[in-house]
Amino acid sequence: MKTKKTATTLLLMISIFGFSQQKSKIQPKSFSTKDKIITVYTSADSTNLRLSKTDNLTFSDLKQPVETQVCIF
Repeated sequence: MKTKKTATTLLLMISIFGFSQQKSKIQPKSFSTKDKIITVYTSADSTNLRLSKTDNLTFSDLKQPVETQVCIF
């Protein structure tokens, strides 16, 4: 009986110790679009532009755009 109680206590202590260990925090990977290149495709009805590659653009930092400036957020 004493051996069973000791084994149970030991198992309980090991379980508590195992669950109480602090987990290392995973650092999120940073993502940036700066200097990444995108390919632009155009599709227009009644033209030769049917999913046609029309440009390559590069993302860059930009200050606050004005209302007339076209931007993608």
